[in-house]
Amino acid sequence: MYLNNLKYYFLKKTLFLSILLFFQSCQINPATGEKEVSLMSTEEEDSIGRREHKKLISQFGGIYREKELQNYINSIGNFLVSTSELPNKKFTFTILDSEIINAFALPGGYVYLTRGLIALCNNEAQLAGVLAHEIGHVTGRHAAQRYTRTIGTNLVTNILSVLINNPSLGNLVGQGAGLYVLSYSRSQEIEADKLAVRYMSRAGFAEEEMANFLRSMERYTVLSKKMQNKDTNNTSDLLSTHPSSSKRVRQVISESKLINNARPIYGKEIFLKKINGMRFGQSPKEGVIFGDHFIHNGLEIKFKLPEDFFFLNT
Repeated sequence: MYLNNLKYYFLKKTLFLSILLFFQSCQINPATGEKEVSLMSTEEEDSIGRREHKKLISQFGGIYREKELQNYINSIGNFLVSTSELPNKKFTFTILDSEIINAFALPGGYVYLTRGLIALCNNEAQLAGVLAHEIGHVTGRHAAQRYTRTIGTNLVTNILSVLINNPSLGNLVGQGAGLYVLSYSRSQEIEADKLAVRYMSRAGFAEEEMANFLRSMERYTVLSKKMQNKDTNNTSDLLSTHPSSSKRVRQVISESKLINNARPIYGKEIFLKKINGMRFGQSPKEGVIFGDHFIHNGLEIKFKLPEDFFFLNT
């Protein structure tokens, strides 16, 4: 009897604090204009971005230092930011010295592109689409949303674990909550696509090039898997934090049809001029494949690759 009373006392106190926290944390999302609960302030977002910036750079082989190319990326990125709901926010755009095709953003306005991704773009509009998508993650405060949802999920799970007093059921609740968080992350990706189309349109870029870049990504993924003799079908879509490329392409094309710029910017010539001379493929400091040999000068090793093998230097 005493334990039951203690459980309900704990529940009432927790619910009261949760309701109080809800009203104190309700904010307007700058990108959507909608009210939302956020347990992370913009100052905390900036602090997290600064703290994780150097760590992320070291994980991806360092910064690709090419001044003219970096200035080019900065000019496009800052132009897109000026069309967003946070035109005065300082963004930091970084080119990572990696042949891996990737782009991502940290809270606080830190946006990253690998040189591998830049090489896959065919024109300036496609590059702008990638930058606009990552800017959308920042203006949409997606990191803060993810943090808030995680805290809320943990709170509910803890309450139920006390009331139910059943470890196996508690594990099931935790698993279901995890799936819900992952599903919300997919929604954030779609929202970032919508924001990207908005910013591209305002800046005058050809919005359909964002979809064309995603098609290139899809074809590249299929080709890479074939070269590695892997299954080209997506088998983990349910638990993936991102929608598959084909779904993303359809979503972006649907958005693009709603907008029409009279003279959209493609910028193929200037893009090719700016990336001329950019390193392609693996960085020499990570070792290179030359003919049928792998050579790593830093480690002073060299060996011949077996025939009919696909070699991936990670």
